[in-house]
Parts: sequence; C-alpha cells; structure tokens
Amino acid sequence: MDEGMISKIHDYENSDLPERMKLALRFVEGWVMHNARTIDAELIEKLKQHYTEPQIVELAIAVGSFDTYHKFNNAFDIDPPVEGIYQTGLPQVPVEMKQHLDALGATPKWTMAKV
Repeated sequence: MDEGMISKIHDYENSDLPERMKLALRFVEGWVMHNARTIDAELIEKLKQHYTEPQIVELAIAVGSFDTYHKFNNAFDIDPPVEGIYQTGLPQVPVEMKQHLDALGATPKWTMAKV
C-alpha cells in the first residue's frame, strides 16, 4: 500500500481501486460500522468471485479480531502500541475494574473514578 491507495479508501466506492478491494472494504465497513448487518448473501456471493471461501473466513477473522481489540482498548483505555499516531481519552474507570485488570497483568493508563 502507498499513500495514494490509502487516500482512496475514504471514498473507495468512487475510487479506481480494484473491485476485489472495494468488496473487501464493503465487508469491513459492514462488519465494523453496521455490526455485520449489511453482510448478506449477495455480498458473500460477490466476494466469492474474487476470493476463496477460506480467504473470506480469514478476512472475517482478521476484521473481527481487530474490531474486538479496538473496542477492548477503548473500553479500558489501553493505548495502541504505536505512540503518537492515535489519541484516546481517559475514561472514568471503577476501582474494582482496575484492580481486576491489574490482577490479570494488564497495565493500562487509568483515570480513577470515585466510585
């Protein structure tokens, strides 16, 4: 990927990206933005024209994993491993949640709630 390709992702439907990539982006957008409600039989059939079934499953696993990581990190204010690119706010976290995650070995940056 280069900067030109990345800039096209913001309006991928109207870009000159290959149809194969547009379909993958529709899948990702449907999964993340619409809780997978827009992933239907028609989209899967279109994906099958460009991807094997194992590749579609791999796409779903990758997207689902990163979506879950993102939601977990947001919920518990764990910054991504790359500093300086992403900015996150600090939520008010109950003391019990912090203690539980500390016991599991998680080391997020916390703003403690007075609860």
